[in-house]
Amino acid sequence: MTSSEVISTLNRLLRTGSVPTDCPHMPTESSTIEGMRGSVRKPRTDGGTWSYRLDLGFDDVGKRRQREIGGFRTKKEAQAARNDALSGVQRGTFVAPSRTTVRDFLELWLD
Repeated sequence: MTSSEVISTLNRLLRTGSVPTDCPHMPTESSTIEGMRGSVRKPRTDGGTWSYRLDLGFDDVGKRRQREIGGFRTKKEAQAARNDALSGVQRGTFVAPSRTTVRDFLELWLD
């Protein structure tokens, strides 16, 4: 791809607000799932907890989708939870933790 083609593609992206389907640098649906990764992160302070981050691919406009889940006492706990989450994503059963309160959930459910 020449530099003028790259500039043209970027300008089109900015104008339309969406990723062109013919863009060779964007992953396809299958490569997003196959290329899915996760990482484990050290506590930031002494006595902190371990966390893991999942790379869930890209959304419709090409922005990376990630989820970070923490609160694990050891690295092994975080790795085991990450592995479970990755297999859940591949099976289609992973549900990311949300910040919905019980009250909000019950109000939604009762309506």
